Amino acid sequence: MTDEQSAGTPCVADNDLRQIVAGHGRRLDGLEDDVDTLKSGQRSMMDRLISIEAQGQERERNRAQESAQNRAAIATLSQQLAAQNGAQQERNRIEQQKLLQAQTDAARAQKSEADANVAAAKIKYWIAIAGFLVGVITAVGGMLLSSQTWDDYAFGNVQFLHRKHPPTQPLPQPQTTQFILPPREMEVA
Repeated sequence: MTDEQSAGTPCVADNDLRQIVAGHGRRLDGLEDDVDTLKSGQRSMMDRLISIEAQGQERERNRAQESAQNRAAIATLSQQLAAQNGAQQERNRIEQQKLLQAQTDAARAQKSEADANVAAAKIKYWIAIAGFLVGVITAVGGMLLSSQTWDDYAFGNVQFLHRKHPPTQPLPQPQTTQFILPPREMEVA
C-alpha cells in the first residue's frame, strides 16, 4: 500500500494486512450477525405489526358489523315506534271523530227539540187564538140565534124545523081545593 492509499497512516507490511483483513472480516461477521439479528427482530416486529394490524382490522370489522346491527335494530325500533305512534294517532283521530260526531248529534238533537218546542208553542198559540175566536163566535151566535125573531127570520121558511108536535104536558085539570097539593092529615081537621 502506498502512502497515498493509507491516507497518511504508516504503511503496513503485507503479512500485517492479513491480520487487518481478518479483523475486518470478524467485524463484518459481527456486523452481519447484528444485521441478521436486527433483520430477524425487524421480521418479528413486522409479523407482530401485521398480526396487530389484522387484529385491528378484525376489531374494525366486528365494530362495523355491530354498528350495522345496531343501526338495523334502531331502524326497526324506530319503525315500530312510528307504527305504534301512527296507530295511536289514528286511534286518537278516530276517538276525536267519534266525539265530534257525538257532539254534532247532540247539538242536532237539541236543535230539533228546540224546533219542536217552538212548533208546539206556535201550535198552542194558534189553538188558543182559534178557541177564543170560536168562543166569541159561539157566544155571539148563541145570543143572536136565541132570539125568536132572528130564528123566525132566518129559518121561518124551513118547514121541517117548524112542525107542530102534540103537547107533552097534560092539560090543566080543575082543582077541588085552593091548594095544589092535597092537605095533610093534621090539616084536614
